Amino acid sequence: MSSPHARAGGDDDRTRAEALFVRALDMSAGDRARLLDRECPDAALRAEVEALLDAEASGGEWLAGVAARAGSLLEGDDGQASDDSGSMAGRVAGPYRIDRLLGRGGMGEVYLGHDPRLDRPVALKFLPPHMHLDPRAGERFREEARAASALEHPNVGTVYDIGEAEDGRVFIAMAYYDGETLRERLVRGALPADEARDIATQLARGLGAAHAAGIVHRDLKPGNVIFTRDGLAKIVDFGIAKISGQALTRTGSTLGTIAYMSPEQTEGDEVDARSDLWSLGVVLYEMLLGRRPFGGTDDRAMVVAIRHSDVRDIDDLGARGGDLSSVVLRCLEKDADDRYPDAGSLIADLESGAAPPEPARARRGWIGVAAAIVGAAAIGLATIIGSWNGNPVDGPGAASRTSVETPRPALPRVAVLPFSHDAGDPELGIFADGVTDRILHRLERLDGVEIVVSGSVAEAAAVGLGELARVVGVSAVVTGSVGGADGDREARVRIVDPSSGEEVGNSVYSDGSGTLDEFESEVAGLLTRALDLPDPSPARGPVVDREAQTLVFRARYLWSGRTRDGFTEAETLLRRALEIDAEYAEAWSALGDVYVSMTSYGMLTPEVGFPRAQEAVERALALDPELVEAHTTLGDLMMDYYWDFDAAEEHFQAALEAAPGYVVARYWYAQLLAHQARFEEARVQSRRAQELDPLNTLAVADEGRAYYQERDFERALEVFEQVNARAPNFVAGLYSALSLVALGEHQAAITAFRRFRGSFSRAPEWALVTIPLMRLGLEDEARRELEQAEAAAESGAVPEMVLVAAYAAVGETDAAFDWLERAVAARNWQVSFLATEPLFDPLRGDPRFDAILEEVGFSIRLRDWSRRHASER
Repeated sequence: MSSPHARAGGDDDRTRAEALFVRALDMSAGDRARLLDRECPDAALRAEVEALLDAEASGGEWLAGVAARAGSLLEGDDGQASDDSGSMAGRVAGPYRIDRLLGRGGMGEVYLGHDPRLDRPVALKFLPPHMHLDPRAGERFREEARAASALEHPNVGTVYDIGEAEDGRVFIAMAYYDGETLRERLVRGALPADEARDIATQLARGLGAAHAAGIVHRDLKPGNVIFTRDGLAKIVDFGIAKISGQALTRTGSTLGTIAYMSPEQTEGDEVDARSDLWSLGVVLYEMLLGRRPFGGTDDRAMVVAIRHSDVRDIDDLGARGGDLSSVVLRCLEKDADDRYPDAGSLIADLESGAAPPEPARARRGWIGVAAAIVGAAAIGLATIIGSWNGNPVDGPGAASRTSVETPRPALPRVAVLPFSHDAGDPELGIFADGVTDRILHRLERLDGVEIVVSGSVAEAAAVGLGELARVVGVSAVVTGSVGGADGDREARVRIVDPSSGEEVGNSVYSDGSGTLDEFESEVAGLLTRALDLPDPSPARGPVVDREAQTLVFRARYLWSGRTRDGFTEAETLLRRALEIDAEYAEAWSALGDVYVSMTSYGMLTPEVGFPRAQEAVERALALDPELVEAHTTLGDLMMDYYWDFDAAEEHFQAALEAAPGYVVARYWYAQLLAHQARFEEARVQSRRAQELDPLNTLAVADEGRAYYQERDFERALEVFEQVNARAPNFVAGLYSALSLVALGEHQAAITAFRRFRGSFSRAPEWALVTIPLMRLGLEDEARRELEQAEAAAESGAVPEMVLVAAYAAVGETDAAFDWLERAVAARNWQVSFLATEPLFDPLRGDPRFDAILEEVGFSIRLRDWSRRHASER
């Protein structure tokens, strides 16, 4: 079959074909045929028009190649890459360089491009020239961008930007994912049930995010699902999405791909979220059996089967999918009222592995037979975006996007205490820390248990194990000690029931009698047997060389001291460890952390240090894709230094998937969500961190900071004051002062700034005291503070963003933008706060501010949000 844009006989014929395509686009099949009979006496011309109509009817499956390897999906049936005649390759569109054509279809062309500002590849989707003849198509295209850019979820493909090329063609800039599509994966055959369940759950989460934002995809299929290198499934191409309250296509039109359409969609009826869940049921069926649930010799026969026929091969489905068969059948109910009511309900059944309960309503035919296993599930919302009605998130009192985690099953919680050692032997101290970390990370990978390690554990355990059980809610405690000389070290571990103090398991490691890897596996087995859990899987990866392991333990110890000499020595030790064992993932991860710290302390420039850090942690993840610290470090790098917020979220999610109790990842993930104006989601993460670490006030302060960034200053201040009364920390100290500024309580704010400076004397954010001083008319004192801060910023002692906020607050806008441009050029990590931080409200609405938000990479939705929050103070 030829390309949709294979020429029918010169430019005139191509133009005529495109004009006929536009006229036929929304006609019925009969009217189309009559139009083509009348207007296409030339068979080649008719073939060209029908090819365009076929591409449109396919719902744009070619677009999945945006996220696939260049050209892998975008070949015709003859295996030849898409025709590049008339290509825009070599031109420039907005800030993007256009490199080469990836593919064409009825709804657009996609090119591989390059964003020189962030040095990253992008996929650029252009409205095809003939679409300019149809104003509705242009509006549909723009709505695709608005709809997709509103969605910020790890299972939804990212849209960066919308713009217009010099020739007037509108384009969308999207993330380019170098992976394969689900369609490509299914070419190799059906998937195991566990893999199908995982993919379906990810897709349901992505759909849930879209539905909560008022968007129905309407074309979910394997060609519109792409896998990243980390195995994350992403839904792409919202080109025919239905946006709540929008009417982009006439009633009676049937955009979509027929094989995956719901019955109501084939009728051209109004569709809602339940139509997407039907499509997901088709996809899940196809993953399990390698074929679709409804057949037909042509499109008309397939539509009849979708509307009236039973799901075929139910016995095969049950044998292959087990409990998933009931989930598929529930999704594929003919009546939308009998399907899952929402994605959260579907996710609950996918995750529980249980058959849905019997529905209340009786069914006819085969549906009656299936009634015993198909029914209504308890509603359990995944981490999805709440009701948004298609508009940017507004401030307090407005409808905001919310996030509610799926109700978690009650898992036994286990506390891991630091191993004790002889305080007079620093080498044993290093060994004790290293063994504690190794045991912790091995246990974090256990299924069916939640691991807790934090200041809360140590603080509660100091009072007694009974107090630990009460405060932290743990079912078991892993504790131990180390001893011996460096040449013959020994580690003993005990597993204790904290309510009774009874030992329920123990093990001993000695340098001469085994490896730490074997010791960790033994401890994991002891713990699972004590908690009556399934035996753990064997330890992953090769056995680590003892000398290399010791070098990493020592390097981590030096790094944690946060000194320049310590960083330098740690780098040397880690390089030695990698010379011994270049496949040692933990060594690469530790080296990445060292480079981040060396850059943060000014020992390396950002353009040198951060790429080194990224390379190191990516090497670590290539060796161990579930290494929690590496994912967390890379997430932080992506958020604060590369401003790739989608990638940051993927890594934080991956860290928390591997280790839900890793509180550090939750801190940073909460911060990322708040930067994205996803405030309730940020608070969900902060509250979860508090559950895991009840005595850790930083998690509480992070919840308050989300209220502050949402501009609920009174509630934020209440939270910060609670923290300051219990155990003051940096976040609560600074943001209580800033909340008082926002509330107009300037004298109280000055007092709070002074208290903050007394507790954190080296904190450069003290310079923000300029703001309340100026507001109270104390201009001379404010100027002195501002001059001192500027001098310190010139030497690097004060971050540029502090000067941006200070100058913005006192009305010196040009100076603020000068410092903001310097901050962006220096890749100041506080730039990631730019979209939602109230301190920058006086700059919002200025075209320079919008341009910088776009340059940094904030989404269209966030840029709109920023403009809506221009300062009224």
